[in-house]
Amino acid sequence: MAEQAEETVVIKVAGKNLIVPKRQLTKDSLKFRLLFDELNLADHEIYDFTPEVVEYFINLLKTKKLFRIEVNMFRELHKLSVVFEVTWLTEKCREWLKNKIESARSNREKIFLFDTRIFLFEECWSILDKCKDETMMDDLVSELAHEDNTALLSYYLSDVSKLKTGQIDLLLKLGGWNTDFFLKIILENLAGQKALNSNIKYLLENMNLALCSEVNEGLFLQVMDRISDLTEISVSDLKCIYQLTTSTMRKISYRKERLRPRKTELIDFYCPIVKLQRRRALGAFSFKRIIRNVAKGKVTSMILIIYGLLDFFRNEALYTTSRTDELRAFVSSLENLCDEKKLKKAPRKCLNMMIAAFKCSSHTNSDIFVTFLKEISRNKKLCTTNETMFLENGELILDSNCLLRYKYVFQHPLSATCRRSDSKCGFILTILTSAILDERDYANTGIHRHDFITPRDMFCYNMRKFKYKGKELSVPDCLKNWIDYTSDWFGEWKEPYGIPNTQDKFCVAYNIAAYVVAKK
Repeated sequence: MAEQAEETVVIKVAGKNLIVPKRQLTKDSLKFRLLFDELNLADHEIYDFTPEVVEYFINLLKTKKLFRIEVNMFRELHKLSVVFEVTWLTEKCREWLKNKIESARSNREKIFLFDTRIFLFEECWSILDKCKDETMMDDLVSELAHEDNTALLSYYLSDVSKLKTGQIDLLLKLGGWNTDFFLKIILENLAGQKALNSNIKYLLENMNLALCSEVNEGLFLQVMDRISDLTEISVSDLKCIYQLTTSTMRKISYRKERLRPRKTELIDFYCPIVKLQRRRALGAFSFKRIIRNVAKGKVTSMILIIYGLLDFFRNEALYTTSRTDELRAFVSSLENLCDEKKLKKAPRKCLNMMIAAFKCSSHTNSDIFVTFLKEISRNKKLCTTNETMFLENGELILDSNCLLRYKYVFQHPLSATCRRSDSKCGFILTILTSAILDERDYANTGIHRHDFITPRDMFCYNMRKFKYKGKELSVPDCLKNWIDYTSDWFGEWKEPYGIPNTQDKFCVAYNIAAYVVAKK
């Protein structure tokens, strides 16, 4: 008996008819399944795609082997995978884009050339705009937020009226603390105008105008004067500008008091959580207790909470569905508290490193903790892409008493106008994370410290390197008991003196939320 011929369908693209086995298309695609199995169509025409990419897409449905993605075909290939609901291919495309972003960590000089930045921003924006998925753009902003993005910003902001409001929000985050740049951009866009453009108004409403005025009051007043000279400005726009100006004046007064330098000798980074852990056994650990401590102002950092929970969830007996639900309620409670209490957000870059490291863990609770970290990373009130700077350039030095110290060269946003030429801006920490604030300790170190660089804005952690399936990863030291490491682990902490291995990095996450141009 003759074998039955395989059923085929026709895919039409740019005048070409591609005869394809129906099973090849419907196996992984929900959309093709609807068209050919449920609606019983014999053909389907694909518009707005180049024939080469469509043929490559169809071949991928057959082989399921994605050997390459060319830069010029990425958007079409990703769009095809989304339109025809091929989940595995969508994930592969985004993994490729994520690798392009992450490669900046090891190859920053080459990967983030201007053309590459434009490509990455365009593709991440396309995913955000069309698919409503913020993940890729958040990863890009985390990598670029504290780079010099002047060329990228100038490219998009030369005509603000053409942008979508979502793009303006992202460009503000990429602007770091470059307040003068945005004020000048506004002046340029106001030139020759008679009315206030809606996008300029939106830009002003979402800028940290109090910071802009503090940094350059003259330029800020020029912008306000130029707006007041617009001959056809509407009454509602005038009212909006008046409200922005008065609220800015109030915030300036508040900022002067809140950001006043405070002298302190020690940084007790882990104090609130560690004391809580010491007083109670892990079995008696309570989410409600953390919420109360946040409400009372005893815990002020989201990253502290995460570090405390790492010890808690290492207890394998705690993995239950009820705990998962409790975690979600816990995240929701923290989010609600943020409306009243200022909780320092967890850096997304740090969360991404943790999530990547958990892939190397076989611990029973790894999945539940990754779920928790992803919940935090998606929450804009608890996680940030641009409000924290990572300082990984700590240099080990010996002081006059032959004690080990970490020296950091650090250009704080407020020290941008520093004119000292004899040394660089920065600060020094001891091995035991005590801040050295005495100016005498900075003699002959090549750096000087400004009063506005204070311990309350720092969070310190140790980074270690290891290899997993041939890939080198860097993870915070707090994860060492979660990782299934072998001889490929590169950094062990030497006992009993706590002297760091050369592969270790003592890093500082410095909170600059009060100094970024994007309004929180």
